[in-house]
Amino acid sequence: MDFENSTIKLPKIGEIKAVIHKIFEEELKTDTISKYCKGKYYFSILVEDGKEVPVKQVFSESTTICVDVGIKDFAFI
Repeated sequence: MDFENSTIKLPKIGEIKAVIHKIFEEELKTDTISKYCKGKYYFSILVEDGKEVPVKQVFSESTTICVDVGIKDFAFI
């Protein structure tokens, strides 16, 4: 990636112009190019920032609630 010239170098294609929303210095892990129905392409980047993965929180039935916001009528309990 060339942040100064806003280009991405792709194998077999070469350099292409891009709109880059964030400049990063972390290690590049994977990248994905996706084409959406309107003909637009999106380039997703996964980087390794070196931070430790947070501890997973434990949930139980007594501390968890569920709210369905797609209901037509509201039922009182």
